[in-house]
Parts: sequence; C-alpha cells; structure tokens
Amino acid sequence: MIRSTRHLLLLAPLVACAACGARLRSFDDVDTTPNATLEHGVQVAAETHGHRDFPRAFDLVWSATVEALHARGVPVPQSAEPHNEVGEIDLDSLYVRVAARAPGRVCVELRFRQLDDEKGRAQASALLDEIQSRL
Repeated sequence: MIRSTRHLLLLAPLVACAACGARLRSFDDVDTTPNATLEHGVQVAAETHGHRDFPRAFDLVWSATVEALHARGVPVPQSAEPHNEVGEIDLDSLYVRVAARAPGRVCVELRFRQLDDEKGRAQASALLDEIQSRL
C-alpha cells in the first residue's frame, strides 16, 4: 500500500508510461548510427558538412536549393517532393534536407557522402552560398 503522497507522485509517471506501452531506456540504448531514423519518423543526416538557416518561406528556399543543384549538374529526382515543409534529396553522393524550423526560418543541411570532412565542408559552404544568392 502507498503510504505517502510523495510515493504516489513518484509512481504516477511510471504507471502512465506503462499504460501507453512506453519503456524506459538508458542513454546507451539510443541508436547513433549514421542516418538513424528518430522515433517520430524524421531521418537525420549524421555528421552534416554544412547547414544554414535562411529567413525565408519554405517554398522559396526549396526552389533555390533545387535550382542550385541543377546548376551544378546534380539531377533531383521527382520523388524528392517536399511534404509538410520538409524536403529531402537522398542521392548516392549527396544528402540534402530542407526543413522549416519556425515560421519564416528554413534550415538547409548538406552531407557529401564521398568527400572527407574538409572537402565536404568547403563544398557545402559553396552550395549554401549559391542557394543564398538565389534567394
């Protein structure tokens, strides 16, 4: 039997978690592999070479990103259509994620898979500059 309110307060979150099927995990259980999928279905690129926030509408940033890639000769598949203000372009050598972070603020993340960190950062910076010039 529970003897005090303090014990009840400690037990309440555990009962609520058990009721919805949640389980407790240590930080060691978290998946840290590249391109790991988070619980809410968003895929993140591990070790991005570059990212930049743009104070523009999502549609403008997405269009500028696609145009900059086309100008560099990078084909963007039609399957890369954005959904709910998140767009991903996942190619063999390049991963691009364009996501609205807040109203009027859109982040572009880049990862060049076949380049080392130094060259990847240089390429990402140049591509982000090109995207910015198109806005």
